[in-house]
Amino acid sequence: RLYISKENLKYNVEYIKSSIKQNKNIIAMVKANAYGAGDVLVANYLQEIGITDFGVANIDEALRLRNNNITGMILITAVCTQDEINLAIENDISLSVSTIDNLYEINEKAKQINTIAKVHLKIDTGMTRLGFLNDEIKNSITEILKLENISIEGIYTHLSCADIDEEYTIEQIKEFKSTLKMLESNIKFKYIHLFNSDGTQNYENKVEDLDYTHVRVGLMLY
Repeated sequence: RLYISKENLKYNVEYIKSSIKQNKNIIAMVKANAYGAGDVLVANYLQEIGITDFGVANIDEALRLRNNNITGMILITAVCTQDEINLAIENDISLSVSTIDNLYEINEKAKQINTIAKVHLKIDTGMTRLGFLNDEIKNSITEILKLENISIEGIYTHLSCADIDEEYTIEQIKEFKSTLKMLESNIKFKYIHLFNSDGTQNYENKVEDLDYTHVRVGLMLY
């Protein structure tokens, strides 16, 4: 058996809140069954104590939360198939987008059912896995803004080595700041998040001139 201490989980949340800037919020990563702790149990308790935003890896995890009384923002961080896009839109689940073609596809799916799809732009600042490069987003912004069935509610990146490489992490943060500055005149982001658990612990209080809104923590919660 695995015993989960809600008291300890609450302590961890309060510790994170006390260690980050006062006007910043938490996106709780509950992917992989909340890292083995039980995603439905953990997410429902986090919601009880005031966490309203969650991140998962795929549509199955997102639907499990939505079908078990999680009412806030749920972000899928992986790329979804066409069928999964439909399910996400129908269940008010936010989608990560990494390419302009991905945005076109989501816009068309939302248009077919006469609704608005919520998306977060993923920016590749050095992870080199998924995401828009700075020049790609710059060249695509005019076309992106024409998509009538897309609501760009968020923008984020992933710090690939915030636990071991300060120089590289600082360069990633600078790259994200550059992209954000370029886009903010055209898009009002509700969610701006780049600090994962290691980034939150090591860099969140070192950055003074970045207008982010959330830290995105996973292992740090557990």
